[in-house]
Amino acid sequence: MLQDLERESQLLYSVARPRVTDAELRALLDNGINFGKLGLLAERERATVPLWQRLASMNDASLPDEASHLQTMAMVSEFRLLHLRQLLVDTLDLLSEKGIEALLLKGAGLAVSVYPRFIDRPMWDLDILVPSDRAQEAWDTMVDQGWQPAPVGAAEGFYGTHHHHLPPLDDPKNVGCVLEIHRELLPGDSPFGFAAADFWPEASSIRFEGHDVRIPRLSHQIIHLSTHFAWSHMMDSAGWRTFRDLAWIVDSGKVDWDEVVEFALRTRSGTCCYWTLRLARTMVHVTIPDAVLTSLKPPGGEWRLARLEKAFALSLFPYSDRRCPSVALFRLLWRMGIRPVWSGHTGNTPWDIVELGGADMGTGMGQRSSVWDQIRRFPQWMRFASAALRSG
Repeated sequence: MLQDLERESQLLYSVARPRVTDAELRALLDNGINFGKLGLLAERERATVPLWQRLASMNDASLPDEASHLQTMAMVSEFRLLHLRQLLVDTLDLLSEKGIEALLLKGAGLAVSVYPRFIDRPMWDLDILVPSDRAQEAWDTMVDQGWQPAPVGAAEGFYGTHHHHLPPLDDPKNVGCVLEIHRELLPGDSPFGFAAADFWPEASSIRFEGHDVRIPRLSHQIIHLSTHFAWSHMMDSAGWRTFRDLAWIVDSGKVDWDEVVEFALRTRSGTCCYWTLRLARTMVHVTIPDAVLTSLKPPGGEWRLARLEKAFALSLFPYSDRRCPSVALFRLLWRMGIRPVWSGHTGNTPWDIVELGGADMGTGMGQRSSVWDQIRRFPQWMRFASAALRSG
């Protein structure tokens, strides 16, 4: 699979593996790397800090002069992460004063529990779940402390009625950090059978900077990561950080896979979990037991599933000439993989919710293009088809 990717993408995804060797990285570096393109990919995935740290830690850390801008980018990102860490502490202080309980989701929760240091988990925003009846109070509290509501334009009503978090808040010092106060885990129209009420009772408590903060149970984190990647992001963005998170979670040795499978199947998130775990195993060598994937697998023979996997993997890279060239085709492939009807999903698709919001809510495929645009992309069509249909 990785051999079908451009060298820059191969290198970036290799760095996401906790135990990648210096020899593997050196082989990619010696084969020629466009460091400008690598920097763009790393910035899109918030990966500049771990990328630079891993390259700089090699026994033979000699890098070409054109790689120096990665160090600068990493320094800027590390500063932002340190600032974000302090913002999290300040936020927890304020919520604690109000008696509002906080459960840290996604990157924030993983940064204080799974990773060795907060800055080891790159992110630009903080996702904090609070009791739904106190979400507006929490949001107002942060605004009173200088956080600025981010411009949302046509999506303003969407946040008020459909979304799982209130409008994003920009940090008071305008460093580029964002706070999202969640009242739920996923948009109200999502098809899954779990909610915040399922996460709160089984969340664990850990000590962080003088606060007892809550983080989801590991099996719940895996399901939340999987549905966020495969459904909210539609498997066309956020792959690097999702797979790296799973690698660190699995490496903890504390995952109860039977529990993961049972929860995924019971909550109609089995196919989302299947594709996220399968891609994580292929792309980042995460140790996923065969029995887990077998239990979660949607209908279809292995040849068909392997072709879908390759199509999804190729479309994770926005600058690749082998990415799926058509929004309509990618949505069809997504349906073939997720199998909404077979999975028991009802209601809107992810793109329905995006379009309902009247704005780009973070997915990567963009808008539909004209027939003329597709004709111009005929060479990309051929490259995508050739790579997706190739065995191995």
